Amino acid sequence: MPTHTIQDADHMSKAAPNKFVINSLVLKKGKTKSRVVCDIDKVTFNKRKRENVVENHKIFFEAPAEYTKYLVHERCDAFVVLVLRYSLSHGYNIESAVPMSEDLYFNITERLLPNLVKNGGYDILINVETAPPLPPGTAVGTGISCGVDCFNTIVRFLDHPIESYRLTHLCINNVGAFNSVYRRVGKQVAHDESYRRAEMAAKEIGLPLIETDSNVTDLYVESHLYSHNYSSAFAVLCMKKLWRCYLYSSSGEDFVSNFTLKNYLSHDSSRYELLLYSCFSTSSLTLITEGDYMSRFEKIERISDYPPATKYLYSCVLKDKNCGRCSKCLRNLLALDALGKLDRFDGDYDIAAYRNRRERNLRYLIKKKETEFFKPTYEAMVRKKDKDLLMIENGVKRRYERLCAAGSYAEAVELVAPYATSDLWAARRVALS
Repeated sequence: MPTHTIQDADHMSKAAPNKFVINSLVLKKGKTKSRVVCDIDKVTFNKRKRENVVENHKIFFEAPAEYTKYLVHERCDAFVVLVLRYSLSHGYNIESAVPMSEDLYFNITERLLPNLVKNGGYDILINVETAPPLPPGTAVGTGISCGVDCFNTIVRFLDHPIESYRLTHLCINNVGAFNSVYRRVGKQVAHDESYRRAEMAAKEIGLPLIETDSNVTDLYVESHLYSHNYSSAFAVLCMKKLWRCYLYSSSGEDFVSNFTLKNYLSHDSSRYELLLYSCFSTSSLTLITEGDYMSRFEKIERISDYPPATKYLYSCVLKDKNCGRCSKCLRNLLALDALGKLDRFDGDYDIAAYRNRRERNLRYLIKKKETEFFKPTYEAMVRKKDKDLLMIENGVKRRYERLCAAGSYAEAVELVAPYATSDLWAARRVALS
């Protein structure tokens, strides 16, 4: 039975005191839905009592009945990936009575873990039997949350010039995304509305939609921000017999130019998704992170003329419809404003309300102009010499100079506080006074 551990002269890492034990995987067929159920023990060492505490869980992944034959119960690959980050963060070895695909085992133990352990993870053991990989699938899929990133992927790959990379299926998976972020809306409301929206968009796009469900959050509590790449890969690996290629829509932040694993356990897993998906890919399945080279503004520009996006684009975390006021709604609306494409999205957003608050929205843009998501939008507004933006900026600067000349430094600082660069000027003036 192969066992992986990492010990070298340069890095003596923390040994893992706990373990996950995958006891079995069972395929349960139903008339409308089928699921693969994992019997898994979470064994945690209680330091105070000096004994192990065993929690048994039945974790399932469910798909429509027509996809039953693609559900993987012969390999533990998906569930190893599911618990991998938590194991590295909290010190859990991984054991399984179900074999693991030898190519994925090699990639994780020889390529991924040495780097993750070196940069802060527990030195975990993966104690499994290995077996040859399952036959490859033929489908190409991506998720459809109806956000900017996923529509960008759909536009790019729906009619890709290389036929073997053209999309054949869309997916919406419930593997942890419907969490406390949607506390104002309600998790169930957010879930139901997301699935309804995905169904309408997929119908218009003309691709089959695979709606899945899971109770992965019953196994442990962890920030979805830190683990979403792992849980998304879990969903793909649960149906590995279907997929030949799966496209994961990157967030639009540039984590490539200054790639680092330093303190990776305390950051968004998107920071190192290129490494993760390279290592989770195998000879029979390619996982691709798409759009990591593009800014969010560039993505919005690409999708701004795509009819399904103009109807179903959704990024709000405050309501089950786009509120037009939260930061995620505003970054979309401001980008569309800079592109001159607002009216195309009337109905998906309340464009009249946005225009009524345009001055306030532009002030927000100026405040955020040095941040990665807003900088390209601000620069586009400047290039087009947006009169409202220039009036706001010039007015602030003139008032700032008058206040400084009058010796009203505290008032000057308060005036320019929302504007990062001006704030530095004000601080310097105060310091020299």
